[in-house]
Amino acid sequence: MKRCIFLFVLLALVACGDATPTSSPSATPASVGTTDSGQTVKQTFAVVMNEDLVRLELPSGQQTPITQLAPAEGAKSPALAPDGQTLAFAHRGVVPTPSMEQPYVLPTTDLALVPVDGGAVQVLYRDPEPQNSINSPAWSPDGKTIYATREWLVFDTTTGNLQDYGYSVLAIDVASGSATTLIEDGAFPAVSPDGTQLAFTRTTKDLKPTLLVYDLASGTERVVLDDPQLSAIEAPLWSADGQTLFFVAAPATTGSSSSSGLLSWFTTKSASAHGNNWKVHRIGVDGTGLQMYTTNAPMEDPRIALTDTAIFVWSFPGLLRYERGQPDQPPQMVYSQGDLGGIVLLP
Repeated sequence: MKRCIFLFVLLALVACGDATPTSSPSATPASVGTTDSGQTVKQTFAVVMNEDLVRLELPSGQQTPITQLAPAEGAKSPALAPDGQTLAFAHRGVVPTPSMEQPYVLPTTDLALVPVDGGAVQVLYRDPEPQNSINSPAWSPDGKTIYATREWLVFDTTTGNLQDYGYSVLAIDVASGSATTLIEDGAFPAVSPDGTQLAFTRTTKDLKPTLLVYDLASGTERVVLDDPQLSAIEAPLWSADGQTLFFVAAPATTGSSSSSGLLSWFTTKSASAHGNNWKVHRIGVDGTGLQMYTTNAPMEDPRIALTDTAIFVWSFPGLLRYERGQPDQPPQMVYSQGDLGGIVLLP
């Protein structure tokens, strides 16, 4: 019974320890979906707002619910299927009450699907270990496979203390829902446009992150970026031509976590599990040409979406827009309401 109480109290402390949302910059555009220079932004996104998936249309600012989950549930990390009809996302279900039979209850996430226009949520894959989570899905170009991060935890059965933790990249068959481990000690998979490679991150337990590329045919991997000045690299995305990787990173001096999922709750103090000094970066797939984009706004655990000319950043300050070819220019706010959890461009 003591173990049940311990974990219940732990979860309560975690919930209370979440960082307070950072405020939006004082300089905001005159109208929603308009840059400071008066350029109208016409885009549609699926974003996470208040732990639900929401369709956000610019320049109107219209919001349409995609999911309408129960209060105890949540959504994050949306990923659009190649046919544009379905969203995969990390779905947090209702946390069961601790018991002697199941003392270790955690707010874990499964891999779920929902129609892009809204509808019933279907759980595609749930890890067989109830304390583990599935996060950061990415579709193969043919729509037959979803790659995702498996976040695993091991507890001491006597004391209830965390013994070990880690990540792996799974390949999940969409038709059958079966999963195989593809990459040990990897997270945040991103599929190349031709479907032959995965970009992913690997972070040691002393917060030393690496950006790598995995060849699906040969099973080999190579390092693209290993920078000791960074404490976290997350959520890489490929350019359409497959030559550049865009990602978000936090400097080693900023409180940050190596995961946007459960592991950050156990591996960092709650007060420093988030930081607002994240930056958007880009680098050639060959490891050359690293550039950091200037920012004039604090960004906490940001996620990005790409067009041919722009980078859109979703975080607490709101929706920011960078010109892809102008890393020295700060972003412009195009929607002054934001949240954590993810963004994806919709057709």
